[in-house]
Amino acid sequence: MATTSLETKRASTARRAPSPPERWPFGHLGELKKDPIGLLLKARSAHGDIVRLKFWAMTAHLLSHPDFIQHVLQRKQTAYDKDLMPLRRLYPVLGQGMVTADGEIWQRQRDVARPAFHQREIQSFGPAITSTAEALVDRWKRLAASAEPIDVHQEMMHVALNIAGRALFGVDLKQEAIEASRVLNVIMEAGQRRVRNMVALPMIIPTSTNRQISRSRRALEKMIDRMIDQRLADTSDDHKRGVPDLFTRLLTEHDALEASRRSTQFYDEAITLLLAGHETTASALVFSLHLLGRHPRVMGMLREEARAVLGGRAAAIEDLPRLPFTRMVIDESLRLYPPAWIMDRNAVDDDEIGGYPIAKGSLLLMSPYVMHRHPAYWPDPERFDPRRFEKDEATKRPRHVYFPFSLGPRVCIGASFALTEAVMVLATLAAHVDVRLVDGHVLQLDPSITLRPKNGLPMFVRPLQYD
Repeated sequence: MATTSLETKRASTARRAPSPPERWPFGHLGELKKDPIGLLLKARSAHGDIVRLKFWAMTAHLLSHPDFIQHVLQRKQTAYDKDLMPLRRLYPVLGQGMVTADGEIWQRQRDVARPAFHQREIQSFGPAITSTAEALVDRWKRLAASAEPIDVHQEMMHVALNIAGRALFGVDLKQEAIEASRVLNVIMEAGQRRVRNMVALPMIIPTSTNRQISRSRRALEKMIDRMIDQRLADTSDDHKRGVPDLFTRLLTEHDALEASRRSTQFYDEAITLLLAGHETTASALVFSLHLLGRHPRVMGMLREEARAVLGGRAAAIEDLPRLPFTRMVIDESLRLYPPAWIMDRNAVDDDEIGGYPIAKGSLLLMSPYVMHRHPAYWPDPERFDPRRFEKDEATKRPRHVYFPFSLGPRVCIGASFALTEAVMVLATLAAHVDVRLVDGHVLQLDPSITLRPKNGLPMFVRPLQYD
């Protein structure tokens, strides 16, 4: 029996997936902390579509083949869950909101939120998006007079947060957008430090990171209380009729308003939805503007479509079918710079992928950033080319090579809303202003909880004149 067991162990070891050289005792953890995107890109390029990585005592596998990704996220999705140490470390930040929760808690949250993202509901968000885009154009025209660059990243965060407040929660966050954006940014950065640190100390220990998280969390909870007060004071016809927007559903799910104010779970869900409801759109817009600033020919094509469809007005939701190139620009931006740049799962049981054993408790990594640059599926993958998403081109690619919003049951519930918002805002901007990169500014990426530009994105803005 001992011999058989030894032979089995040797056979299993021989079948292990290829791996980059490890550094004792932490394996690839140092490279992951220093340059996570670089590590994953090099691992796939050097070792193929399944690569074994070691993060101290944890074994992980990076998957970069469409069949492997489908296997984990769709075909056998019940065999892989999100009971992961990095997500557990985010509980003090996001609690058990829809991003971090799993099982029955996640399913209940999904069921509550799903009706708010039906297509007919998204249609009703149109006026809020249009008026916010109009206000943005007016603001940028005023700022252009100073001839100083603006931080497009901060601008897009404020705009997307204001739209999320109006469309999803039925409240106006215009006065609070700047402060809310700042607090959300602090909590995201502190949360990422908590994930990446070797040891995450309990929140009761007042480390600098823990204090930042606690202060930011309290600030967000107070903001949500003010949102509740604003809702109670709203006497508009829609609210008197009880239009069941996302905030109404959330409040109803958590019973009385006063009880909701004391419910940690309510705050978890509200904060997560507010964060997720604006982060993806802001990211898609800021990276789109960066790419357009680098490619004036594409910007010219985008402007031609936007001006032909919109003339001198802002985009309305009815314009979406006539803005196909704008949608392709957004899709290509999400290919090159997906906000959810990495996704992970925990193996519930032993499995096998690509002929290699996957042990129970292993970590499975799937990176849209890496997969969207796989040369087998994306010719000249670093080139910005929106035409990749023309219908004839898109059908040539295998399924599951493009997944900026994940796949399967946990696909982003707000994907359609985010795309609608991004297309409408980008088309409105393209029709009314020109953007130019600041000379010498180099885009640096911050692969935090989401992918962001490090140190912002300064750009010059110039109003366009109509003949």
